Amino acid sequence: MMRNLIVYSFIFILALLSNSCSTNKTLQNNTEDEYVSEVLDTLEITDTETKFLAPQSEEFRATKPITYDILHMDLTVSFDFAKQEVFGKAGLDIKPYFYPIDQITLDADGFDIHSVLVNGIEIKNFTYNGEELTIPLGKTYKKDEKFKVFVDYTAKPNETSLSDASNAIQSDKGLFFIDPLETNPDSPTQIWSQGETENNSKWFPTFDKPTERFTQSITLQVPEKYMTLSNGKLIESKNLGNGLRADRWVQDKPHTPYLVMIAVGDWAVSQETWNGIPLQYIVDHEYAADAKRIFNHTPEMLTFFSKTINYPYPWDKYAQIVVKEYVSGAMENTTAVVFGDFIQKHENELIDNDNDYIVSHEMMHHWFGDLVTCEDWSNLTLNEGFANYAEYLWAEYKYGRDKADHHRMEELNGYLSQVYSGGAHPLIDYHYVDKEKMFDAHSYNKGGLILHQLRYYLGDEAFFAGLNHYLTKNVYTSVEADELRLAFEDVSGLDLHWFFDQWFFGVGHPNLDINYAYDDVSKSVTIDVSQESTSDDFSKPFILPFDIALYYEGAPTQWYKGTVKKLRDTILIKNVSTKPDVINLDGNNVLLGLFQENKTQMEYQKQFQLSPLVFDKISALSRLDEDHIEAVINDGLNADYYFVRLSTLHSIPETKLGNFIEKLQSLALSDPNTEVRASAFQLLLSIEDFDPTTLAETVMKTEKSYQMLYLASYVLKEIKPESLAAYIPALQKDSSDNMVLILAGMMTEDTPQNLQFFNQHSLSIPSDKMNEFFALYNEYLAGKSLPTLTTAGNNLLSLVSNPSQNQFRKYYSMYILSQILQQVESMGNVSEAKAMGSDLNQRIEHLIQTEPNEKLVDAFRSIFPKK
Repeated sequence: MMRNLIVYSFIFILALLSNSCSTNKTLQNNTEDEYVSEVLDTLEITDTETKFLAPQSEEFRATKPITYDILHMDLTVSFDFAKQEVFGKAGLDIKPYFYPIDQITLDADGFDIHSVLVNGIEIKNFTYNGEELTIPLGKTYKKDEKFKVFVDYTAKPNETSLSDASNAIQSDKGLFFIDPLETNPDSPTQIWSQGETENNSKWFPTFDKPTERFTQSITLQVPEKYMTLSNGKLIESKNLGNGLRADRWVQDKPHTPYLVMIAVGDWAVSQETWNGIPLQYIVDHEYAADAKRIFNHTPEMLTFFSKTINYPYPWDKYAQIVVKEYVSGAMENTTAVVFGDFIQKHENELIDNDNDYIVSHEMMHHWFGDLVTCEDWSNLTLNEGFANYAEYLWAEYKYGRDKADHHRMEELNGYLSQVYSGGAHPLIDYHYVDKEKMFDAHSYNKGGLILHQLRYYLGDEAFFAGLNHYLTKNVYTSVEADELRLAFEDVSGLDLHWFFDQWFFGVGHPNLDINYAYDDVSKSVTIDVSQESTSDDFSKPFILPFDIALYYEGAPTQWYKGTVKKLRDTILIKNVSTKPDVINLDGNNVLLGLFQENKTQMEYQKQFQLSPLVFDKISALSRLDEDHIEAVINDGLNADYYFVRLSTLHSIPETKLGNFIEKLQSLALSDPNTEVRASAFQLLLSIEDFDPTTLAETVMKTEKSYQMLYLASYVLKEIKPESLAAYIPALQKDSSDNMVLILAGMMTEDTPQNLQFFNQHSLSIPSDKMNEFFALYNEYLAGKSLPTLTTAGNNLLSLVSNPSQNQFRKYYSMYILSQILQQVESMGNVSEAKAMGSDLNQRIEHLIQTEPNEKLVDAFRSIFPKK
């Protein structure tokens, strides 16, 4: 209870200290988990009489006219760390796009412009409004006449106005200085860029639209102690003789401005090569040993995607770097992908949570997004839909269809959740309200889901040949959805207007009411389908081709082609000699939509038993009543795919758990999946007569998973706390942050060694683990001796008084000081306790009065009101 109280208090107070939190560019939906789970479990039509439409702008979001083309950028930048400013010298090789021009306008947001030259001649009469730099050229240039523009400037990205955050990218500053004055011991000093959508013009002048493409040379002048990273190859590294070094990076293949990146800082670098291409894994030093595992399968992924689309990886290197305080999840900058530090995990942490999906997502962008780019943000799914579908393709290849289909379920869930909470909009949306809001579960999830449908409609050979044709035909260009349609039509010979009209340019998805019937006399199956949609036009039906599966116990599955084209449609299958045990309209689980079917409990039982597909099994489990659940539990607990086993575990009626103790113990100890082991363990704990001591002790001796070790240590702490000390020395060999939390929960005895553990890690536990760690620290101190409380109080006071300390760490420490003070005051009139209490009160009040951070003072006062 004490830990719950402090955790709640910590969460509550964060609003006083921070105005934002992390999100991933690889999208997370914001809908309540309960609703998401309901959609996933039941897939039932909800509120079909309501139109779920997202707000739309009356303005048509046309692609900005292109009057000139930047061919090459030669950029040199240095940095004022104290002021968080960029000193830049940008040389641009330019030509008219088609029509003659006598001036150009560059995007340059928040600059001080020092000088502008055209072909070496200074231009005095340029105009600058704080966002755009308009440069008279001194003459009219015709198509194919080239000229050079030079701009000397200072960029101040920290002073530019910030727009509303999107779901995927939280800030539009473009360039970020992390702890530039080296005052935060929890954070390394770094500089890194985030260009998408149109934010790189906050630190270099350009035409900041995805239609622009250029080659580049970027020279970074940095302190010698820092390494650098940018697009392309490091061509030259030169000592400048004044404590600075100049690194020159050259990207000789054209790409769009938002993909330009730089990073400056101190990292550990692991390297290897793949097909002669350098691969770099760049992480914090403490993760150096795990660098390749963090980006696991990178070489194999490059091989897989190159072969699958028959288009070799088209760039000169592939680097992946982790940065601090990243404002997105990850970003596919050409040859240099940036990730937030959430991706960093040690070996044992990766057991439970690998990075395959996000790594494959960003890699696929190097074909879809970097090589061929959406021409405007209305067409964003041409980037993100393909990257999203890459996650499915990789899972299918590496782990099998079960895992891929499970991932599809989650993506479908995310899309439906957004529709029913925030509304539907066209996938290609020329009337979006804000381009940043295009980074949503339509551009990502729905984009990937409809590519999956198209793959099944065309067949693998035509689908992947179409992707190759699309890339080959449009290499180094910006595209819109019609060019994708034309590529598939060129390859397949089919007219795909209907598909693109309803899925790319239309709104929503169908909700299907499906009724199955078998006529024993005519030996036929009749399927009546009624459809409603989340579209703005309920009267317009979706055209839905599918493969119908007829399942029989002890006999092969029969397959039939079917198509629905009307709001009320009937499919008749003749010459079906025997009544099927179960019929599935969408036998391959590819349609994007919601189904309501007239199946009986026995039919859902047979669906679970006969269909090999994960989606069918999970859907059936969610609909079975208690009587019919029992018939599938044994099959479910022995299923090949872990999520079926996991879902079956959670489907066992509480009153029946006692019948499965032996199986639950076996799963808890030996199932290959951590989630299954942990769920089985937790279910065993809910059985009243079960003694978990032996199981917990076995787990402590044999497990590597942090989740399982945490569970087992918690159990022993409750029922056999004296046994915990014996496990601590072995566990302390693992220095990961997750193990620190496990050990913090295990330490109960009032010893100097235990107190030193908490004091040491209170200074170093990272931000994302502080909440739980300090809750455990507070729990440890409960009931401890006065000397222990005195030592802990002194250490925490020292931490709070350090001006360089993280503000959250200070708050957590102050909260624990309040709990120490309560304990001391509860000791009554003991002289030592009274003296300590008085001293503690005075020192705390002094710290509050001298704290310069007003938000932190407000947070402190929420704990210690002014007397």
